[in-house]
Amino acid sequence: MKKKLYYLTVVLIAVLLLVAGCGTGVENQQESASVTPSPTATPTATPSPTPDASALAAASEKAAMEELDKQIQAFLNYQGEYAPESITYINWAKEITKLGLLDTSPKVEGILLGHVNIGDPLLLIVGFDGVDENRFVTPIELPTYYLDDPDPILSFSFRQYSSPIVDYDTKYFDTKSKEEISNTLSELESNVISISLVTNDDDRELERELEIFKDQPLAIRFLEDLKVKTSYAKALAMEVADNGFDEIYFKIPEDIKLEKIESADDVSKIDLSKVVDIHSIGFFNRDFKGITK
Repeated sequence: MKKKLYYLTVVLIAVLLLVAGCGTGVENQQESASVTPSPTATPTATPSPTPDASALAAASEKAAMEELDKQIQAFLNYQGEYAPESITYINWAKEITKLGLLDTSPKVEGILLGHVNIGDPLLLIVGFDGVDENRFVTPIELPTYYLDDPDPILSFSFRQYSSPIVDYDTKYFDTKSKEEISNTLSELESNVISISLVTNDDDRELERELEIFKDQPLAIRFLEDLKVKTSYAKALAMEVADNGFDEIYFKIPEDIKLEKIESADDVSKIDLSKVVDIHSIGFFNRDFKGITK
């Protein structure tokens, strides 16, 4: 009897241990199921900044103005390619040694140091030798608004001379494209150019021209502007070196003064109402092949 009781006790203890072990396993499984693993961070690439178009344009404009200033200073100080002995003058009328009068029509010659697009007009920055023996730089306005007339009659003309000492066999390159004008000017920078000055303020001549362009309102505006600015064209002819053309003389009002530039910073201060207008340029450049598209 005692022996049977002993065996029953052993069996009971074994059953209790088994039940306790199963309970612990379930709890462990429940705990294991309730634990949420920590998320793993996924590395992401830092996006590159998008270039700002206005910032790029400003940087480009700044670089262009710095280069223009460099050319202005080199010219005013007779440096490098702007030293007198390095310049190829246009001199078909007589031997010319100064950037000034080219003939009595009058035409003048100067060095195109650069050009600036300030909206509608293009501003040519041109260097001359003065009648007082001092160099100066002045803006020349190249209006392009008349090219916006429907089927414009007027065009801008580039004249290429076959030689710096004769004016025959001149090639004419006419264009009505603002982009072509600007691109071609870029090609001609640092070259000597000739400019025909409009000094005729005869109302009868203007009336004849206005009749020709009566259906071209912007061309008419341009022709009227040319007439208004004849005093400044005369002033330029009087201020550049005369190169021995003593017969050139214009009577102009005392308050007519040319706009002059000593640095690129002066460009923003220019009064366009006091700037000479042109609609053609002459030059000698053996490498020039034609209008730059």
